[in-house]
Formats: sequence, C-alpha cells, structure tokens
Amino acid sequence: MHAPTDAASIAAGEKSYAKFCVPCHGASGHGDGPAGAALKPRPRDFSSSKNLKSENDGELFEVIKDGGASEKLSTMMPAWGGTMNKTQIWQVVAYVRGFPARDSLAKAHATK
Repeated sequence: MHAPTDAASIAAGEKSYAKFCVPCHGASGHGDGPAGAALKPRPRDFSSSKNLKSENDGELFEVIKDGGASEKLSTMMPAWGGTMNKTQIWQVVAYVRGFPARDSLAKAHATK
C-alpha cells in the first residue's frame, strides 16, 4: 500500500504529525524538536529524501506503527500503533514524504 496523496489526507497527516512527532522531529522535519535534542542518535531529518532511508511507504508505515527497533533503526523511535490507527499512520507517511519538497520551497523563498 502507498500513502494517500490527496490534500485532505496530507492535511490530516500534518495534524497527527504536529501532535505526536514534532516534539522529537521538529515542526520543519529537521530532527530538531525540543525533546529530540537530547536523544542519541538524533531523530531523523525528513527534509532530505536520502535521510528517509525507507525504500517504500510500507517500511515508513512499519517504523511509525511498531517503532524504530522493528526495522533495525533507533530504539528511541517509539511505536505509535497503539495511539494512531492505520489510516492516521498512512496520513503521517504522506505528510512526511512531502518534507523534502516543502524544504526546497522554503529555501527558494528565503533566497529571494
């Protein structure tokens, strides 16, 4: 399965991301959230697609659902499967996938 690409799903994913993910990954997805500063390793920076490491949406879904250890990633990444339902997790995947493009746009506007 793939993350939804419609605007409503991405907007819903943004709301869940803001509630559950911002403390560690930061509002701009740079891995610079206030709670993430003390974590080793630092939370993943989503602004560069190469940092997402997951080859597909299914892997990213599993990391969010079952935690980092489920995909041999950081054990500091908690499992959100008991907090978010499958639809919400897919929406977060869709929102996270958009970080590289949003970051590029923000940089382009900053230089004008």
